[in-house]
Order: sequence, then C-alpha cells, then structure tokens
Amino acid sequence: MSMTAVVHVALEIWGVILCLLAAICVYLGRNVDYEANRRLMALQLCNVLLLGMDVLAWVFRGREGVLGWYMVRISNGMVFFCSYLILIAYFEYAAWMVAREKGISPVWRRAVYVTAATGVVCCVVNQFNHMFYYFDENNFYHRNTTYFWISHAIAIVGMLIFMGMLLHYRRKLSNVRMVVFSSYLVLPFLAAVIQTFYYGLSLLNIAITVSVLWAFLAAQVGYMLELTERTKELVEQERRNTDTQIKIVLSQIQPHFLYNVFNTIYYLCGSDPGKAQDAVNRFATYLRGNLNSLKSSTPVSLETELEHVRNYLHLEQLRFGDELRVVYDIQAEGFLLPALSVQPLVENAVKYGVGKKPGGGTVTIASAEYDSFYEVMVADDGVGFDTEKPPDDSRSHIGIENVRTRLAFMCNGTLEVTSEPGYGTKAYIRLPK
Repeated sequence: MSMTAVVHVALEIWGVILCLLAAICVYLGRNVDYEANRRLMALQLCNVLLLGMDVLAWVFRGREGVLGWYMVRISNGMVFFCSYLILIAYFEYAAWMVAREKGISPVWRRAVYVTAATGVVCCVVNQFNHMFYYFDENNFYHRNTTYFWISHAIAIVGMLIFMGMLLHYRRKLSNVRMVVFSSYLVLPFLAAVIQTFYYGLSLLNIAITVSVLWAFLAAQVGYMLELTERTKELVEQERRNTDTQIKIVLSQIQPHFLYNVFNTIYYLCGSDPGKAQDAVNRFATYLRGNLNSLKSSTPVSLETELEHVRNYLHLEQLRFGDELRVVYDIQAEGFLLPALSVQPLVENAVKYGVGKKPGGGTVTIASAEYDSFYEVMVADDGVGFDTEKPPDDSRSHIGIENVRTRLAFMCNGTLEVTSEPGYGTKAYIRLPK
C-alpha cells in the first residue's frame, strides 16, 4: 500500500472513530429531542458504514485469493450504496429540523427517495455490466470513464433536491444550520472537482464526513444555547415565585391585624397575664411560620399548614371571643400542599364572612380523601357574597388568585370558591394524588 493510501485510510479510520463517538453522544442525549437525535444518530452511523467499507476497499485492493476477490467487490459496491443511503439520512434529519411534527411537502421526500433508489438500482446493474467501475485481473478497482459520470450525476441531482428543500424552507432555519446543511452540497462538489484532476483519493467521502460531523457539532451548540435559554427561563420563573411568596407573606401581616393583636395582648396583660403570655408565644410562632414560607420552595404537609392556621385563629378568637367559633373535621392527612394556601382562605372567612355578620359565626376546616385527589374545605356561615360581582376588597381577590396560581404551579391543584349572600362561603382546594 502506497503512502498516499496509508494516509487516506488513516483519515477514514479517524472519521469512523469520530462519527462513532458522535453517535454515542447523540444516543446518550436521546431524552432531549428524541426524533431529531434518532435521525442524527442514523446519519452518523450511515457515514461510519460508508467509511468502513471504503477502508476495506483500500485494504483488500490487489489482494489475491477468494477472500480478497469478494471483499473488494462487496466493499466497493457498499461504498456506492452508502453514499445514497447518506443522502436519505441527511435529508430526513434536515427535513425534521425544518418542519418537525408539521412535516414538509411530500414532493421533496418522493424526489429524494426516487433519486436514491435510481442510484441503488444502477449500483446493482453495475455488478453485471460494469457501467461505473470494473476490476482487472490483479483485483484492482478501475473507473469506467465512459459512464462513471452517471453515478456522480445521480448524487448531484439528489443534493440539488436537498438544497432546493432547504431554500424553500430557509426561513425556518437559523443561519448556522443553513450553512451546515449547505456544506453537504458544497464540500462534496469541491471534492468531486478535485478528484477529476487528482484521481486516486476518495476525497468525496472525506468531504461528506466533514459535513456530517458539522451537523453533529451544530446540534450540540444548538442544544447548549437552548439549555442556556431554558436556564434563564427557570431563573426568571424562580424569581417570580419568590416575589409572589413575599407578597403573600406581606399580605398576611397587614397593619390592621398587627394592631388588633397588639391591642388584645395589651388588655390581656392587665386582665389575664397567662393568656397574654400564651398570645405572645402564638403570635411569635405565627410570624415565624410566615417568614419560614419565604425559605420554602416546596410544598408542606397539611399538618404544618393547619398548625399555622390554629395559631392565627387562636389570636382572632382572643379578639372576637364567642362570636368566632371554629370546627375542625380533618379526615385525611399526610399529603402536601403549598405553604400559606389554607391560611388566606381562613382569614377571608373570618374577615369577610363571620366578622361582618352580627353575632359572628362558625368557620369550618375539613379535609377528605377521594379516589384520585385530596380535598381541603374552608367554609363559613357568614354574610357570603355574589360571585358574579367583583369583591369589595381587591387585596382579598389578589390573595385568592395567588393561592390558585401556586396550587396549579406547585401541585397541579385547583381552587374553587362558592358563595351565596346571607348563607356563607365555601372554598375547596383539590390536589390530585
């Protein structure tokens, strides 16, 4: 084997290694974009087969014996066959990147497949009439200068169809991908021109390999850019969630509530110091629960949320006395929900329900388990309201919407509020299992 042949075989072996590594990387990243990765991996493996067959063609050329005779003919035939296979694989990958699920016009696909099929049929016919190439008595490969151009013409027609599809859908491709896919036409064309004057090297296969590897690198760069964009979106979403949590916490520590609690504790200090001390302790626990929710980006247990609710209701009962009655009907526990999701509902029941009803009323907090979801209900028998009209207090409406948003985002849960003037209000939190 000449030094030129050794260099060429070494380049193709390196191409095999690089394309195999690319295929493995694509396979390991299959959860990112399964369809795109499947097509890209097929493209890399087709090129591995092309280069592998060409290496065998170089290694066994001129070899005597039965093995050499068969290997030279099989490997050279497979090189021609694989070149048309790559045309289909590259087209399918590019077509997916252009239109994905929507697909492209079937005319383009039919044209490419017919062209590739024509090339394969000619390869089969060549085994009988040697229209493209033949082998001499020493088992060396030779081109048939009369008709060899037909094989190149078929390949060029397929590439032109490929390029036509790209130009037709160019607005759906980035500049980088347009350059990469165009290299499948430009580089092999330049290689074919060079080979016309410098016969002896399969520069065409090297050119195709460069284009195939560019497609892999472009896919990885595109994935990294997409990953960076997703990371930015997640950071922005986290920032919005933090802002929402801060607003919720601040909405639970409103000046009127602080004033009422401090005023109640002030009077208890003179009339019942023991109750005053307990009220201070519960108020501190209540504030700690609000502030701890700022640190939590995950749901909490129902038991934790109910403990926070009990501290709040105890403080309100010190102010309302017998006018605020509380009933707990907890039939299900052990499930999770966003922090400060029940407490705003209870506060609304106290402030806008029983708090506005002469003689007060009852707030009921219940939980239940069903086949596919858990439910938490906060009900009051207060004044109620007309659900068709906007609420009297916009802050109450904002609090409810915050609860609804966090339920959907964190637990895929829902919030339903029903009310009837004069009969009270019911709020249902439903959390799928």
